[in-house]
Amino acid sequence: MNTLILIPALNEAENLSFVIDSIPNNFDVLVVDDGSADNTSEIAEALGATVVSHNQNLGYDAAIESGLIFAHKNKYKFCITIDADGQHSSQLLCKFNETLRIGADLVYGSRNEFGCFAEFLYAIVCKLRFGINDPMCGMKGYRVDTIMAAVFEINKYNLIGSEVLLKAVRIGMRVRTVDVQVKRRLNGESRFGGLFVANYRTCCAIVRSFRV
Repeated sequence: MNTLILIPALNEAENLSFVIDSIPNNFDVLVVDDGSADNTSEIAEALGATVVSHNQNLGYDAAIESGLIFAHKNKYKFCITIDADGQHSSQLLCKFNETLRIGADLVYGSRNEFGCFAEFLYAIVCKLRFGINDPMCGMKGYRVDTIMAAVFEINKYNLIGSEVLLKAVRIGMRVRTVDVQVKRRLNGESRFGGLFVANYRTCCAIVRSFRV
């Protein structure tokens, strides 16, 4: 199979079994353990996933970067990201994969609800400027070689998934969307940070979107 499912994870030992077990067997799975203090890596390996581990917590964006670099080095044609908390339905992975296979360079999920007000505001800004409904959904699919060659870059202050998406739209790449129904997080608290942190990071992304 030439599609890799990328799961960024920080202290998600309680949720990983459900998420990985629900992924169809015809996909390879990579878990990027972003400096977890629990046994996230051990559980992922026991479930048959490949694991890339960060020695310390570098952040969600760095985990996505590590996963995409792994996909590129290992010659995967497509890479699809899914959150480790169980909020995304793995049944949509096949739809993301098929959308990539029929020609999309990047596929993003469009959620039925947002995590905070700033995300809603960011979505409005991106809809008006780029025609993008939901830049911050964690479920995205990439045509690996095309994305890495054309628009991929990382900065520790950036929200990489949304900025790569906006750059892809700006340069005329084939971008498609899939509706995503968000479920409740299975266990624990959000790894994105509290409400203040989430709104602050998203507001920074809104400002940066005008520079894309």
